[in-house]
Amino acid sequence: MKQKYGLSAATAVAAVISVTVFCLAAVSCVSVPAPQPAVLLPDGIYIYSFERITKCLEAETVYRQYGMEFSQDITKRSSGMAVTVSGGNLVEPELHLSLSVADDGTVTSPENDTVSGRFYLGGRFVWQGTMEDNGQLVHISVAALLRRSERHHRSPPEYDGTYRMTDPGTGRAQIVTVKDGLYLWAYEKKEEGDGAFTPWPIEVRTDGSFSDHFLLTTRMCSGGMADTVFSTEYTAEGHITPQGFISMQSVTSTAGSGTVADNSPLVYSGIRTTEAENSTASPDIYTVLNTKSPKKQAVHSAGRKVRYPAWFRDVPPREDGYILGAGKKSYADKTTALAIAEAAAAGEIASAICISVCSNLELSETSARSSSAAGYQQHSLQQTIDTVSSMSLPYTVRNSFYDEETGTAYVIAELARSEAEKIARAISEM
Repeated sequence: MKQKYGLSAATAVAAVISVTVFCLAAVSCVSVPAPQPAVLLPDGIYIYSFERITKCLEAETVYRQYGMEFSQDITKRSSGMAVTVSGGNLVEPELHLSLSVADDGTVTSPENDTVSGRFYLGGRFVWQGTMEDNGQLVHISVAALLRRSERHHRSPPEYDGTYRMTDPGTGRAQIVTVKDGLYLWAYEKKEEGDGAFTPWPIEVRTDGSFSDHFLLTTRMCSGGMADTVFSTEYTAEGHITPQGFISMQSVTSTAGSGTVADNSPLVYSGIRTTEAENSTASPDIYTVLNTKSPKKQAVHSAGRKVRYPAWFRDVPPREDGYILGAGKKSYADKTTALAIAEAAAAGEIASAICISVCSNLELSETSARSSSAAGYQQHSLQQTIDTVSSMSLPYTVRNSFYDEETGTAYVIAELARSEAEKIARAISEM
């Protein structure tokens, strides 16, 4: 009987343990949901600050064809513009170019397949691309920062409305819209030439203050002569009250090569009005935030009806062991067209190295090193581009072709990834 009783007890205990384990497992499966993957760039309003460097590839190459050394780059630093992010997509405020950020941080553009870059947790990212601007082939490199702008960090609803104030510099009336803590202005009456510049929304702080700033520097060098540098800096500071008053002061400073300009501040003031009191409708902020423009076209895009060579059309964005660059240029002279296309392809390889270096520098620096809106990375971008530009990259041309019928040159260049990594390490250690 004892033996029989012992077996029964053991069986009972085992059964209880089994049921308990099963119940715990069931509860665990029900009560603990599967972890959701973190979103690298959540939807919302962000403040975009950047440094953008534009190199005039075509002008430099044409001069080189005639045996002359020439370089020109335009650097713009700007802060404070608002952008909206949805599904990892945003519109770059000045280029009006759509950018997409993938879950792994890869930056691309559905409108320009030369665009590539990296986005990092915390909002910092770097990207580059080749475009045609006013018929000239240019290469663009950007280091930027996206700062999340929560609704409670912007001005409350009592600041919203339509304001009217006068530009003391031109005497023209401006219509200002404030909505959801965002500020956007437009001239009351359109004039010829207004389309050359598109105002973009900026943030209004909780106390009603707002600001805008940019620094534009053009640098040219020819034949080993000293650099010629021109710069324009614009700063605006303003304030809105819940009672419906608006004021702003702006200063524009220019410098370089004996340039003399009046740097006196301009003072604006105005009041809140109604739509009926304005001769034109107030600008819609969210329409502008999602506006795309054909001002700068991609140099090669799958949607354009041109006769690409298969090896150019199907070039992979990544290839084991190599960094690839693609360049395309339409030009009547075959030699010049091929040279410009090769310069564009080499520029893409150089930018891939710059992106690698800038990303490493940014990740190794603390926030205490940041002295500007986009941080230390802004300073390193110009330095890195200058360093890479001064090098003779050991790339080779994999394929090249000139289409006599369309007058278009196509070039694919390659650089061994091991060589690129060696160059990037050398620059980082400088």
